[in-house]
Amino acid sequence: MSFPRSKPFVAVVMTLFAIGVPFFLVSINLRTVINSGWLYSYGAGHFDTLERTGMTREEYLRVTREIKHYFNSDEEPLQVKAVVFGSEEEIFTTREVRHMSDVKLMVRGLAKVQWYSLFYLLGVVLFGWLAWGRRALRPRIAKSLLWGSIVTLAFLAIIGLASIIGFDTAFTWFHELAFENNRWLLNKNDYLLLMFPENFFLAATLIVAGMTVAEALVAGAVAWFYLRMNRRNGSPAERVQTPNGAPTK
Repeated sequence: MSFPRSKPFVAVVMTLFAIGVPFFLVSINLRTVINSGWLYSYGAGHFDTLERTGMTREEYLRVTREIKHYFNSDEEPLQVKAVVFGSEEEIFTTREVRHMSDVKLMVRGLAKVQWYSLFYLLGVVLFGWLAWGRRALRPRIAKSLLWGSIVTLAFLAIIGLASIIGFDTAFTWFHELAFENNRWLLNKNDYLLLMFPENFFLAATLIVAGMTVAEALVAGAVAWFYLRMNRRNGSPAERVQTPNGAPTK
């Protein structure tokens, strides 16, 4: 079976591989944090959350579990009752419920980005192994992984700079880009804002950024070390084969 091996084709495939790296890392880390328990445990102990909401710690964490279940199920709409200041009530307004439906769509979109990017990365590895052979594939994957890590770090540097300049402004820009409506503009006394103030999202952003930076640094370091050792050894076994079969470094 004949596979495409032209330089332009290989360049496009491996460039897309590099671009897929930040998409995969950011999306999987966002989903991990959103579905975690420790982020909400942290939120319960900071930002005066319990005092502002009138909930006990156990009640706050129960509500966050219901929200996570809502994100990962087909249930609609979000309906949550909670004991606040000693009495049980429906805590979210109609506008908040509609906004959470929008957030759910975004979370579902993150899942698609994660899986599509993962399938593409694995698909390139499988295709490259079949089309170009293991020896030619390894340096190409390493180079693309290195560039993917660099792109990831550059993207996070931009996000970090925007957050330093003004997280409030960056947070507003995010909502304007992510949502087609203004249902995210809530009243300051709405429970979504009381439970998840802006500083909660700043903490979540820093956690996701830290996880992604660590992963990108490890992946980039491994790829760089492999390429350096490969170049130093000059092993013919690691040379890339040109379409006509002639070896080249």
